Amino acid sequence: MLRPSLIIVSALLICFASGAAIVILGSRRKALARDRGTKQIEGIAELASQAAFSCGLSLIGAINFSVLATPFPPSLAFPVACALILVLVLGIQLGRLLLRYQLSRLSGELNTVTGQVVAESSREKRLA
Repeated sequence: MLRPSLIIVSALLICFASGAAIVILGSRRKALARDRGTKQIEGIAELASQAAFSCGLSLIGAINFSVLATPFPPSLAFPVACALILVLVLGIQLGRLLLRYQLSRLSGELNTVTGQVVAESSREKRLA
């Protein structure tokens, strides 16, 4: 089994790399929105970097929880609550990523102003 410190260091590297990707992709999205004069929704890459950041934090929490110094600490409620919150945030991020992936696979167009998905057949009727 890998040593816990090696796993924590690799999780920290994942967090730093995905944090840098979040900043870079977010600034690109803001610049694009400023140039176009509209709001831009997050892309799949930006949501994937957010999910990777949450995954790194959850991994750190899980390792810290599994390597407690005492077998049964007197107040186990706080570490368990923190680990569950991190897993909940990871699940939310993964859900957003999967939803955006499904939207990108649709044969239609997402209106970024209203948030509605316009199907390809109704878009063709509108243009005709």
